[in-house]
Amino acid sequence: MPLKRDLSLIVGFAASLWLTGTASGAWAQAAAPAAAPSAADESDDDSGAPVEERVRRLPLWSEQARARGVVLPPTFGIGVVAVRDRQGVFGDSLLVSVAKGEPPPADVELVSVPSVSFDNVGSTDSLQVKGDLWLLPFLNLFVSLGKVEGDIAIDVVIDVDDLLGPPVCRPAEPCGIKHLYFNSPLDNTIVTFGGTAAYGSGRWFAAATLSRTVSIADKDRSDVSTSNFGVRLGPRLRVGNRFQVDPYVTVNWFKLDTRVQGTTELPGAFPDGDDLSVRYDAHVENVDDYSLGVGVNAGLDSGLALQAEYGYAPHGERFILSIVQRF
Repeated sequence: MPLKRDLSLIVGFAASLWLTGTASGAWAQAAAPAAAPSAADESDDDSGAPVEERVRRLPLWSEQARARGVVLPPTFGIGVVAVRDRQGVFGDSLLVSVAKGEPPPADVELVSVPSVSFDNVGSTDSLQVKGDLWLLPFLNLFVSLGKVEGDIAIDVVIDVDDLLGPPVCRPAEPCGIKHLYFNSPLDNTIVTFGGTAAYGSGRWFAAATLSRTVSIADKDRSDVSTSNFGVRLGPRLRVGNRFQVDPYVTVNWFKLDTRVQGTTELPGAFPDGDDLSVRYDAHVENVDDYSLGVGVNAGLDSGLALQAEYGYAPHGERFILSIVQRF
């Protein structure tokens, strides 16, 4: 989904509800009832105007939000996000070239193997540096840059006689059908962009996040692309004077759209002992589009926030840990 369409969906969804809240570990701060002004709030800046009367450039419409009793969080945030993902995956297309004894050349034309399918597990770990800002009192936009590593297990059956034919494979000495199981590595630099629309009322909050992840480097072996939409709902619990804990439940829609490329070998596949070498290009998608999860945000009034989340699907699971400092 293009960036322009992603952001228009977020803004349209948020504006239609006039959401006023926070995201990424600071939900409770933005949705809390307005507190009594402190001495710092009433002090003058260099121009002599009270701090609370100054117009903040970001987020937009902040004065209207404060007039409604909303305490806005610090505008900017920077943090680190770590994700461990284990997904059931399936392949709906596979292009291959096979050779006897040595790998097919890199520029060889690959042919489709329509009868081949695979259904296995992909495991990835990613670490990203994330920056965000509140564009509107109810809308947070973010972008992150990082690395994803892992592998996707591919389990295929190939009719070598159809792919090689004479003189390598002859009726008198057929090559037969070969079963290959191998792990295709993922090692990509990725960028994620998206936004969160949030709402807080009384002791509850709700948030909806839409994001897109794409590869921007190391695409010669794999090309990662994911889309994610999640809704979170939970109570806001104040602990003492400075600490906020927000447990929540979440429903997520997740779409993995990845291409993996490389070479693999099946040792001793031919009667003379030579290896069967395969160059492949596979398109992989996740089995489960939806998952359920639980999580918790813990934050200090200083703007430091931690988030932990676990998501479960019938064929996979996901762990998310993040730390964000707002300023």
